Amino acid sequence: MEEISFFEGIVLGALLSFVVFIGYIYFELKGKNKVHEAIKKVEEKARPQAKIFMPPTEEEEAQQKIIEKNKKAGRGTEAEELGI
Repeated sequence: MEEISFFEGIVLGALLSFVVFIGYIYFELKGKNKVHEAIKKVEEKARPQAKIFMPPTEEEEAQQKIIEKNKKAGRGTEAEELGI
């Protein structure tokens, strides 16, 4: 059996590394694609969750009335007017 030279070993090592690298990238991309497809399926099947809306407090209603009154008068509302 014939031994390989140092240069041939370097070239074969580089080729082998390249093949392993390309294989890794191929399977990595293939796996990511499957993960994204699975996530999309789960998102499509997921039902939207109900939201709970709290009724406005008396303070918030009073602030809204002040804001609406100022809008009708054509001026802005300052924070001091709202008690903030």
